[in-house]
Formats: sequence, structure tokens, C-alpha cells
Amino acid sequence: MAIPPATIRNNARRGLRERRKWVDSGAEPPATDVGVARARDLTNGKDLSRSTLARMVSFLERHAKNFKPGQRDNKGRLTKGTVSYLLWGGKSALTWARRELRKIDNA
Repeated sequence: MAIPPATIRNNARRGLRERRKWVDSGAEPPATDVGVARARDLTNGKDLSRSTLARMVSFLERHAKNFKPGQRDNKGRLTKGTVSYLLWGGKSALTWARRELRKIDNA
């Protein structure tokens, strides 16, 4: 149905790298298992279903307020909200997923 473009794959890859910093420090990592799985699907360029695109839009709309890439915690890590948002593809994923949903729905 929809294969994520490179920008979204790169955002998810960055999210996984940034999440690893939390894990390596022994801190509770950001995101749920679902967010990590989504990032792996995006990173691997998986062909995403309509329902997955709809879940992406829902997540990204709800959590846009938590995406603060200019903020860091006291250890220099990206905030948990920013990492989670990147795992779902970041800002560009919201625009892309909406567009892909429209294409599917209009077909």
C-alpha cells in the first residue's frame, strides 16, 4: 500500500539510536513496544497497510505537542517525547501518512 520515503525511515532510525542512549544509561527508555515495532517497520521500508497509516496519523497528531527537538534532558539526551515521535517517523510522517490515506480512500 505505502512504502515510507527515506526521510521517514531516517527519522525512525534516529529515534531508535536515541532510544538506545536511554537504554544504555540504565534509564527507563521512551516509547512502548508498539513504537519500537513501528520504527523497525519504517526503518526497514515495510509496505504499510491503511490501518497502520491511520494509527500513525492518530499517534502523530496526539503527540505533536511532545516533539521538541531543540530540548535535551540533563544528560544531553533528546526528550522522551521527541524520541517517541521520531520512532513513528517524525513530522514528515504525519503529512505523508495523511496523503497516503487520501490516496487509498480515493482509489
